[in-house]
Order: sequence, then structure tokens, then C-alpha cells
Amino acid sequence: MSDADTIRRILLAVTETSPVETLWQSLLDAVENSRAEVVTVFVRDEHWRRAASLPFTREISRLSGLQAEFTHRRARQVSLATAVRVQQRLEHLASKTRLKLEFEVVSEQEGAELARRERHILLVR
Repeated sequence: MSDADTIRRILLAVTETSPVETLWQSLLDAVENSRAEVVTVFVRDEHWRRAASLPFTREISRLSGLQAEFTHRRARQVSLATAVRVQQRLEHLASKTRLKLEFEVVSEQEGAELARRERHILLVR
């Protein structure tokens, strides 16, 4: 098997505030013209869960201005919706390339463990 036939596996970790397009371009620059499988890990920020645990936290509707209790259930909904939006952006970017994309959602603790465990990580700032 030649180098051109080798499929590289690349880990791309993102959060809800990551500049996804910029990170994707850095990934493309690193891959160049080789074939690659991209495993994208969305590191779920626990701030929504922490906010829901505070007794005074309220959610205020942008349309009506009505307030509602910000519950753990609502925190999970917001976190999931954010992950879905990021996944859709990445799938759109991947559709323009020959790269195969996999997507996983992990907690902050799992993301930190993954970073400690992996031997070959490209850090992009």
C-alpha cells in the first residue's frame, strides 16, 4: 500500500465557541491531498448544566420577554441543539471534500482524558 492509498485518521476537537471554519481550514492544510477520516469530537461545555443547578437562574424569551425556570432538562436541550448545529456546519464543510467525517459529543472530562491519551495531536490556535 502506497502513501497515497493510506487513510489518515485525524481528531478535531471543537467547542460551541470554536471557530469551526478556521479549524477546518487548518485541518485541510494539514491533510493536503491525502485521504483522511476525520473524527470530530464536540466537547460539551458544562456551563449550561451548572447554570441550571443555580436556584435563581431563569431563561427569558427573546420574543415575549417571559421568564421561565432554567431546568436541567432545558440545559440538556440547549447543549444538544448546539452540538447539532456544529455537526451540521462540519458536515457541510466535509461535503465539499473527500474526507469522511465522524462526529461524537463528549463531556469536558472526557475531552481532557482524550487529549491526555492521544499520542499524535495537532494543536491549532
